[in-house]
Amino acid sequence: MSLHVVLWLFAVTVLSTLANPSVVAHSLDSPQPPSSSSSATVLASAVLVSCNKHNLPQDYWTRMRRIVQHELLPAAMSPQCNSSPSSSSVGTVEEREHTHGVCRLDAFLWLGDVVYADTPVLPGYWVATPLLEIHAKYIAQRHNTQYQGFLDATVRVPTPEHVLGVWDDHDFGMNDGGAEYADKDGVQQMFLDFLDEPTASIRRKRKGLYSFRTITFIQDDSPASIHADQAYEFAFCIILLDVRYFREPFTAARVNDMLGDAQWRWLDEILQYVSGVSNTVPPEAFEEGVHHRVHGKTSQRCASVLIGGGIQFLMDEKPTEHWGNFPKSRDRLLSMLRHRGVQRVVFLSGDVHLGEIGRDASDDAVSILGYPTVELTSSGLTHSAASIPLIPMWFKEMFPSPRRVGVYLGRNFGSISLEAIAASSSASSGHTPSPGIEAGSSSDSLTLVLRVHKLDGEHAASDMAISATNSTVLEHRVLLSDLEYRSHIRSFDNSHHGGGGHPRITSYPDSEPGAIKRILMATQRYVFPSAKFHQLINLYVFGALLAIAVALLLALRVMWSLGKRCWNGRGRKKID
Repeated sequence: MSLHVVLWLFAVTVLSTLANPSVVAHSLDSPQPPSSSSSATVLASAVLVSCNKHNLPQDYWTRMRRIVQHELLPAAMSPQCNSSPSSSSVGTVEEREHTHGVCRLDAFLWLGDVVYADTPVLPGYWVATPLLEIHAKYIAQRHNTQYQGFLDATVRVPTPEHVLGVWDDHDFGMNDGGAEYADKDGVQQMFLDFLDEPTASIRRKRKGLYSFRTITFIQDDSPASIHADQAYEFAFCIILLDVRYFREPFTAARVNDMLGDAQWRWLDEILQYVSGVSNTVPPEAFEEGVHHRVHGKTSQRCASVLIGGGIQFLMDEKPTEHWGNFPKSRDRLLSMLRHRGVQRVVFLSGDVHLGEIGRDASDDAVSILGYPTVELTSSGLTHSAASIPLIPMWFKEMFPSPRRVGVYLGRNFGSISLEAIAASSSASSGHTPSPGIEAGSSSDSLTLVLRVHKLDGEHAASDMAISATNSTVLEHRVLLSDLEYRSHIRSFDNSHHGGGGHPRITSYPDSEPGAIKRILMATQRYVFPSAKFHQLINLYVFGALLAIAVALLLALRVMWSLGKRCWNGRGRKKID
């Protein structure tokens, strides 16, 4: 551990102790669905990961494969697990293709930092790398046998329809970078090569890595699967947002844009399709052979909408990159979701080297979006916050948040699954339909299960009980009906907003900053308005190192003076 990190941690720990913030217990406003059991049927599932240093050991892929096959999709809950022999990453290509889909995942999501394309030259300071070197890093990760073995063994079919991804800063090529990065177009093609994106893909032709994909339900003869397939056209509608290519600089004014005009226009078109406002089918929406189906008036398009990106959306209490640094963009996205009537949304993110589940059911959140805001963060495949001294002990004191359901500081990956709960199980749990949702509706028996799975030792910092499964350290279950509009806000009257424009809403509030973030924000506002948080941290560390160096020099000077006086005094005594 470098002196840089130790000094910074010492400083923030002292500041946090003096500030003495307390963690506010998070209370959910609705009953929790029952835990997974034989009465629940998995209808769709996805895994999300981020922050992978390609030059570090990749043996965690083997552990992930076991977890997916034996915990996420056990044979009792997914008939597909019994349809083929156990998969293996060894053997001929034909043999591996035969095993695709055993205990299948419907989607595998990269949420940034697939590789670390930039190069650290000093602690906390990264520089851009030549494109040839970046290309070599992507190639090495793409052809890693353990990574490919995981995909072959667990993903429905490891193609771009099911292995999805978007970059964050390090695989983009510039730490905390945005539109100013000169080589972004070249790196974009390397990222798409990594995903095996077809040469004719629309993402090969446009600027930015944003994308949209629909995931169908697991097809079997179970009543739950048939009922869900009749109620919804798709299990998951996945929207991946590019928070790098068009992003304007983060400044103290906090008025700049995150996504860029082209991506905002594209997003509005996607949201119109997702909500059923438009039947214009996005060309990138479907896997090969799956076509748009027009259902009856009672059906809806997406059981759940997953909006993923490299940085956190809801959890903005840390001095890291997040949507809270671009409040106008965050408000605009929430406004678009509300305006287009998009319900059952869950945000997915990476970046912060920890696993976290957040939920905001406050009056402000519900009045803006129409239902609680929920986020699942998974970050840290090869490295994590748990390796930093003092962080496991002081994390909740340094970064308190009433929105936090739980946090895990070790290496981890995340998963989200859509489950159907048998009617008897729902009744035994004492659950009643949410206000404004008819009893027995399709969404009232469907549950989203958000999980964080550990890849190493125990580093949990959560007030919630840890699941009994071997790998699950955080689990949060959300009824789909809890992510739908309440009866009094089922529709939004646009008559006061010019008819066609987005509704004017209250700005989504920032989390109360802790001592560390408060100091950095004040420094940015009053001293360095264009500086990024990591630059300010480096500045404080440099100042601390300089102060220590000056103090040491002064101490040495004093010691030298005292020693010289003592020596001179002895000399005078001898002369006398």
